[in-house]
Amino acid sequence: MNLLAKEKILYEIVVSKTNDKDFIVCFHDYFSFITEKGLELCVHLSEPLNERNEDKKRLETLYGEIVVQARDFVKNIEKFLKKENLEDDFIFQDRLHDTKSLIEGTSYVFNGERLDSIYSEMSDMTRRLRELGFEKELSKYVNKDKNSKLNTDDIIALEKRKLFIAEKNNFNKKDIRSLGGVFVRLSNLYANIMKAESSTGNGINMETFLEDLEDRNKDDEYTKLMSGKIRTSSFFSRDKYISEVERFHQSIVVNNPEIVAEENKKGEIFSLKDNDIYHYQIGRLNYEMNGLKEPKYIQMFKNVITYMPAEKDKVRISELEKNISKNDQCGKNYRVNLGKSAKPFNNFLNKNGVKNIHPEKKIPIISVTDEYITFYNKI
Repeated sequence: MNLLAKEKILYEIVVSKTNDKDFIVCFHDYFSFITEKGLELCVHLSEPLNERNEDKKRLETLYGEIVVQARDFVKNIEKFLKKENLEDDFIFQDRLHDTKSLIEGTSYVFNGERLDSIYSEMSDMTRRLRELGFEKELSKYVNKDKNSKLNTDDIIALEKRKLFIAEKNNFNKKDIRSLGGVFVRLSNLYANIMKAESSTGNGINMETFLEDLEDRNKDDEYTKLMSGKIRTSSFFSRDKYISEVERFHQSIVVNNPEIVAEENKKGEIFSLKDNDIYHYQIGRLNYEMNGLKEPKYIQMFKNVITYMPAEKDKVRISELEKNISKNDQCGKNYRVNLGKSAKPFNNFLNKNGVKNIHPEKKIPIISVTDEYITFYNKI
């Protein structure tokens, strides 16, 4: 059995699980295989991961430049306070303490941007300078507005803050759809599982209390999930990661065509397994339900896969209908639902990365007229 066949088996086991516990257990098996024996299936990830790393380095460099300026701001303010005997001023004392901890990363920011928090603290200090009448000192730290007045909220040291936040948001949006992002998120899930399994639950550093608390919450939730005390998880949720697993698997199949071709020299392009549609390269195909019912194009496509005579590639629709059980019959409008201009069906194929082109014949796999269905499903 080749590597791709093993990956496919483990993948199908993962996606078949419907609850969080079973999903996480099987995902651990799947990704253990990926990170050990299956690494050669992931060569295609080198480019997107390198691109992601470059984007991240640019962000980190930009952030580092801002932090240097922020440190200089703090250093100069402290010199000024000492000179003016204002070390005990509560506003300066409190805001400097918070700014330092934010810059050094020793304070935790909940659901927010660290630079916004730094900006808030520093703005309080520039406003305090104005309150105390230090306009000359203030001019060292803030820009002027359109009326040539010093703007206590336009801090020179944080001029690149908005640029950084915009670039970070762009990075995050790109990361959601990139294969590099998919791999990193699945790797982090795997790392969190390994960490939770080896956690002793001892020792919380007070300087990183909130981060440690989040890790402890993850560990506790993992323990409860594995023991059956809870059935659903926020950190280890199937719904949170299933689409990432599916995209990751599809990328492996699409980017290892030599192995796929070797494995599928003979067989069917489309098949049914447990009433799911499978593609010989991509695996299980996804589609949206109409409430609790399958879309008509899916019902008809399943009929073609199931009832197409094995010895034929082309059949009259009327002949196909005769072979279909009464429970599966869904009318004669096959051209409307599966034909060249059937948008829902073609969107279904496109969203799953499937091309309606036979890999050897280079002609449409399925084509439908008012009278005939042509289905070249054998390879």
